[in-house]
Amino acid sequence: MKHLIRAGLALTACATALVFSSSALAVLSPTFSVGVGTQSGAKSLSIDARAGKGPDNDWVGRMTVYVPSGFKVNSPANGASVGTIVGQSVATQISDTSFVRFKGTVTAIAVNDPTMAAPAQGCDTGTHAAAWMVNAPNESNGNVWKFPVYVDQTTGSETQFGQYKLVFCFGPRTDLEPNADGNKLVSMTLNLTPIVQPTKAGDYKWHSLWTPLAADLKSLNDGGTVETQSTVHVANTVLTIAAAKHGKQVVLTGKLIVGGEPMGGVKVAVKHRPAIGRLITLAVPKTSGNGSWTVRSALKKAQWFQAGATIGKQDLGASGCAAAFSYPCVNATIGGTSVFSRLVHVR
Repeated sequence: MKHLIRAGLALTACATALVFSSSALAVLSPTFSVGVGTQSGAKSLSIDARAGKGPDNDWVGRMTVYVPSGFKVNSPANGASVGTIVGQSVATQISDTSFVRFKGTVTAIAVNDPTMAAPAQGCDTGTHAAAWMVNAPNESNGNVWKFPVYVDQTTGSETQFGQYKLVFCFGPRTDLEPNADGNKLVSMTLNLTPIVQPTKAGDYKWHSLWTPLAADLKSLNDGGTVETQSTVHVANTVLTIAAAKHGKQVVLTGKLIVGGEPMGGVKVAVKHRPAIGRLITLAVPKTSGNGSWTVRSALKKAQWFQAGATIGKQDLGASGCAAAFSYPCVNATIGGTSVFSRLVHVR
């Protein structure tokens, strides 16, 4: 729906943090956002999952994400890349309070991979359609936190939420392998390639269930489960860019079109650099009522230029969440859409 786009959609790059606390367990207060994007014609999908705003949230043992009908899950062969994970962590064997950055990969594995037996125990014991392994190295000491993500077909009443669900098994509360640093989930962002966007434009609601660990630190406390939701708008989104050189100046122009309609009032980040790579921001114009934007800049030497825009993302809070399960729904979001123009080279 158009109002979802107007409210805003943006891919979020997010952080994942892990922390251990010896204090009494707190209540889970997660937020969850799904973002879609387009760059050079390729579609992307990200999941931003946060267990709370700080280290005192309850220890998450399992997160279940329902992939809505219309999205497809095409898991590759064992050993193939599935995506990436980035964020921050608090590794309890290093510090109980200081966040540590991590950056890792997600790889397809066998559904019965024996190395994942410990974190999977009691978490997701049914039949799996596919399995992925998260490898998240701690940037402070290189230790890798490993946990499985199982792709399961839904059954019974679950089928109303989609054909597949992703079950994240973070393992027992421990500082043993495969979690030598004693990581506690606070938040994470995953970019996943096997999940294919729908061909039909529209609003798609994602549901997630968060289950904490029980007092014994290894079994799940199903009674403490809470729900979060994220609605993402899928539409054909195009951001154009053109460059015209005038003496020692370059004039960059373009247009933002969403679902066949021009989109006004959206910030466009125009970036540049002499060499292709990590571009830096040159200007951030807003699109006019007809979706167009313009930037003028001095041109002292050849430059590469690219434009990008994020449309949306909104936190609706608990009041915007209608529970779909028998658990409290604590937060709902409007997910985001990101789009990038092609690269242009001006000499």
